[in-house]
Amino acid sequence: MSKNFYLLDCTLRDGGYYNNWNFDNNFINNYLSSVSLAKIDYVEIGFRFLKHDINLGELAYTKDSFLKKIKIPKNIKIAVMINGEEYKNQIDKLNKNFLLCKNSKIDLVRIAININKIDNIKEIAKHIKSKKYKVAINLMQSNQVKKNKLIEIIELIKQWNCCDILYFADSLGAMDHVEVKRLCKIIKSKWNKHIGFHSHDNRSLALSNSLEAIKNSINFIDSTILGMGRGAGNLQTEKILFELNRLKVHNGNVKGLSVTLKDFSKLKSLYNWGSNVFYHFAALNNIHPTYIQTLLSDQRYTDNQIYDSIDFLSKNTSLKFDKNKMMNSIYLHEKIKSGKWNATDWLKNKKVLIIGSGPSVEIYKKKILKFIKENNPKVIFLNINKAFDEKLGIATIACHEARILGDIKMYKKLRNPIIIPFSNLNPYIQNNLKNNNIYDYSLTLKDDSFKINSNGCILKWPLAIAYALAITTQANANKIYLAGFDGYSKSDTRQDEMNEIFNYYSKIKNKIKIYMITKSSYKIK
Repeated sequence: MSKNFYLLDCTLRDGGYYNNWNFDNNFINNYLSSVSLAKIDYVEIGFRFLKHDINLGELAYTKDSFLKKIKIPKNIKIAVMINGEEYKNQIDKLNKNFLLCKNSKIDLVRIAININKIDNIKEIAKHIKSKKYKVAINLMQSNQVKKNKLIEIIELIKQWNCCDILYFADSLGAMDHVEVKRLCKIIKSKWNKHIGFHSHDNRSLALSNSLEAIKNSINFIDSTILGMGRGAGNLQTEKILFELNRLKVHNGNVKGLSVTLKDFSKLKSLYNWGSNVFYHFAALNNIHPTYIQTLLSDQRYTDNQIYDSIDFLSKNTSLKFDKNKMMNSIYLHEKIKSGKWNATDWLKNKKVLIIGSGPSVEIYKKKILKFIKENNPKVIFLNINKAFDEKLGIATIACHEARILGDIKMYKKLRNPIIIPFSNLNPYIQNNLKNNNIYDYSLTLKDDSFKINSNGCILKWPLAIAYALAITTQANANKIYLAGFDGYSKSDTRQDEMNEIFNYYSKIKNKIKIYMITKSSYKIK
């Protein structure tokens, strides 16, 4: 075991993947005070992203001006992480983003880079070092290269003469203690400075893997409060402190964390991070954990769909997250189907108002009602509508099985027609809705498709708005108005998905003009 051992807590940086780095200052100050009392050595407090998004919190950028506003105890050192690929060929912006170390609250800058792209950060690392910061290089997916390649990379970094800590990261949460021991041995044979290990808990092995690294004289170990971190999360700070005390390599005090543990317990109940069968399955197949985090955070996907998705991804290289590949993994096995209801000319030459569930529906309820009175459109609700009397609408449209299942009791009470892909749904839903007035319009999911037929459609997305646009188009409506489609933050993948739907629709031959009548961030007039 190393006598020069340091514990680095990166909760706010890694945990920020769950809340877009939106931690308020009181929360941050409580956290910093707690980790100080617990005698944590370093705190990696956030990222320093280049691209600005107003929906991301302060710790996505961790500007020096922000660091002056929070209370940083004197006994902890502050680190930030940058993504090497983002700063590639951006030395001018790097220079602007980092003051000289003596003028900053930051002590350590960690550069994260995929191990196969190490050449891209040479100038970045040297420039940061020239400003007198400690420099750490975080080799992501470090177990994905063979021994000779890893040795070659280590020798290359040594030549740069600017790296103080060389980290190897279990980015996919796939390692076990045997692999950790192997990597420690290789790195130590060629690297004579500090070595760090960053674990993920996809297989519930973060603690045992970290203990193996410590046993092999690693100098830096990362951890997070309650394991909060991307995907399944990380090594838990409170657990490793107990073990470090037992091993007599660190004199941290778990009691010091009591205040911040209460704060993070509330977040855990909200975001529900932690290892589960899906993360474990993905780790065993070298699948990037963002696939699982994205699938689990979206209630549209059933457990069976997630299993099928992981199975598909396991048969294709999935080391990097790709939203399109994720969608393919769920839906490409679908067979073309046909419903029993023909939507042709159902709304011929009629104005149609489709009402979604965004907050603007309640905010502009009176104005929406006035619009309906003055324009007399045919009103269609998407999913379960709670804002208006159902008698106002001619139908309710829904298409996603998981969402229908979750609201099944409310669907049973609806008296106006329900347009759903009834023949495609599971028997339980069919049995529960057998007494409803059902218009059975099929939905087949297929990549890069927006095809509309008389009895069904073939779409890329399992979303009610895409399904509704297909139906109203086949029904030959005259105009389509939308209300309650407010939009999401720029960083939310659902925003891109919705804009993609509208973009696809705008390119089909028989499209109908769409107008928004409530405020929206989507690219529609």
